[in-house]
Amino acid sequence: PLLRVQEVQVVATAPALNASPSWLTLRAPACSTPPSARPKRASSPCRWSRGSTPGRWPNKVRIEVIERTPWGYWNLAGTSYVIDSEGVILPNVKPPKDAPAIHDVGDPANLSPGDRVDADAVRLAQALLKSVPDQLALKITMFEYTPEKGLSVVTDANYRVVIGDGQNVEYKLAVWKTVEEDIGRGAMAGHVLDLRFRDRPSFQ
Repeated sequence: PLLRVQEVQVVATAPALNASPSWLTLRAPACSTPPSARPKRASSPCRWSRGSTPGRWPNKVRIEVIERTPWGYWNLAGTSYVIDSEGVILPNVKPPKDAPAIHDVGDPANLSPGDRVDADAVRLAQALLKSVPDQLALKITMFEYTPEKGLSVVTDANYRVVIGDGQNVEYKLAVWKTVEEDIGRGAMAGHVLDLRFRDRPSFQ
């Protein structure tokens, strides 16, 4: 038998959402539906993510709507797209000043609000921004991405490190630190350290 929810409680980060549950019905699923199926009233649908928790189920449902927060930029083919921490492209917002940027040097493509870039690369960039200064006393000056190699970083010591994906990050950082100690930071300038292949780091 079908269940009928008698009461829907909406909790949101914006007053307009709290005041209009019917607006939520249009907005909330928008980022997971194709553009042709999105309601015309949803002006900036993918600025919102959603989650729901039952309360006195099945008679009452509490739905939480959270505004997506701009994190940085995804640069592709001369266009800078604002993304959140999950890699979702956001419309009509700007990230904080000096927000990080990931430069995608792969094939050009036209991206639209609601599209998702490589979420693993975005999460990896967030982790590296904290762990590289903490563990290696280096500053990341640029992120670069290709679908083939994944994420690479350029450091303020003027060398490049290919990280790849977000697997085994702590191990990769440990290998990076060992290689730098063996070769010397100054001697690595202008070279590339490739950490994608676990026990077979490549230095060129």
